[in-house]
Amino acid sequence: MLVLYIQSLALHVVIVLVVATELASSQQDECRIDFASGQTCRFDGLSNGVSTLIYPDPSSGARCFTDTRRDGTPQEYFFQVIPGDVSNLLLWFQGGSACFSTETCIDGGLTVQDIFPLNLTLFSNGVLDTTDPRNPFAGWTLVYLPYCSGDSFMGNKVTEDGLVHFKGNKNARAVLDWLFANFGDGADNVDNRPLERAIFGGLSSGALALAYWSNLLLQWINSGFTQQVQKPITTVLFDSNVFFFKEYLSDRVLEIWDVCQPNIGFNQTILELCKQGDFFGLEAVLLVTKTYTDVPFAFILGKGDLVLLGGWCVSGLEGIDVAAGSIDLANFGLADVFTVLLYLAQSDPAQVADALYCTPSRFYKKVQERLLILHENVNEENNVLSYFINTPDHAFLPFEAFYTTSASDGCTFPTVSSDSPPSLVDWVSSLVYRVEGARLSSECVKGVGLWPWDDFGCNKEVTHQFHIAKGDDSVTIPPNPP
Repeated sequence: MLVLYIQSLALHVVIVLVVATELASSQQDECRIDFASGQTCRFDGLSNGVSTLIYPDPSSGARCFTDTRRDGTPQEYFFQVIPGDVSNLLLWFQGGSACFSTETCIDGGLTVQDIFPLNLTLFSNGVLDTTDPRNPFAGWTLVYLPYCSGDSFMGNKVTEDGLVHFKGNKNARAVLDWLFANFGDGADNVDNRPLERAIFGGLSSGALALAYWSNLLLQWINSGFTQQVQKPITTVLFDSNVFFFKEYLSDRVLEIWDVCQPNIGFNQTILELCKQGDFFGLEAVLLVTKTYTDVPFAFILGKGDLVLLGGWCVSGLEGIDVAAGSIDLANFGLADVFTVLLYLAQSDPAQVADALYCTPSRFYKKVQERLLILHENVNEENNVLSYFINTPDHAFLPFEAFYTTSASDGCTFPTVSSDSPPSLVDWVSSLVYRVEGARLSSECVKGVGLWPWDDFGCNKEVTHQFHIAKGDDSVTIPPNPP
């Protein structure tokens, strides 16, 4: 059952990739950062509207988890910059999958490479197509982080056999160092370019990366633009992730990837919590949503997202027995399921039902519980917003679905009418181009599941929330930024 389910999950992801992915334009420039020769690939030197692939300096440690693609051709880490309007910036973390060892990354019978090839890939659709007039980010400057490290841009470790390099931390930091050097107070440029809007987004594993790096990015927004009258208007977009690594699994992942690094913008107290396994995706978002109350944090989610559902189910099975020390996460197999269930029956029988009764409607309930934790954390600010879609699909913003999706999709009640919720593209636009006093709302419409007992309704405590925007005219740099 579990093997068949994982295989169907893999097929679902592959179908999404084949149908929705488009490679970026063939018109590409390249630039290699070389500190020894003084080449920093300054933003001023890039061609406007032309995609430039920037290769970090070798001293950065940036790299993919292997030196070759699946087909054997070499690969070297780069990031993409498409210069546009210098006053508007979109930073995007590419999604993918995750792995934890040589077996799960490249050698096993069904590895992450089989499910979601971790090769350097450029996307040019949805929010990432800055030439599409439908796109609220049309004409913007795009900084795009491809994903090929298998660690959600978090790792800084090499497997014992030396075959897999979890260096996502180095990849992200190399890109952010370039960004900080080219925008804001520290910009190495001949003119003073004001940045009016900075939107940070990520898909799936990239959304988890954004949770991890958003504190550093928002520190930069708050303290790195003192020469401007106003700091940039900022929104954080999480596409298809609510950080379902369960508590008893997260400490194992933190150790495998060596996540708790001092270069991510957290103080020593937080780093100690991280090393103890008590600070991961959800905890990171709890911190930033509470700290940066003028920033909307928006979650775009399919109610029955099959990819997140699979991750939630499998992490639940693995995590309980990993904590007991009897199963190796890197080599988890079907036989281990029975060991896990036996352990559950002996230690916590109530969770046997969770392991066996892993359905889309129960998953959706867990998603709502996750968001409710965030809402209760921010209290009256309500800067945590959500857009629920009645679909089992995974990934929306960097695909054509960005323009064709509505919260009403798949619902039969209430009847869609003139007061139906905004389309996804219009909802995102309202967050990006918000004005002072605007009411930014979460969106959800009741959906109908596969079975009569499925519940895809809308939890009012989660979806009937709104945030009063602090728009362009009201956002000023605080005297003591956090």
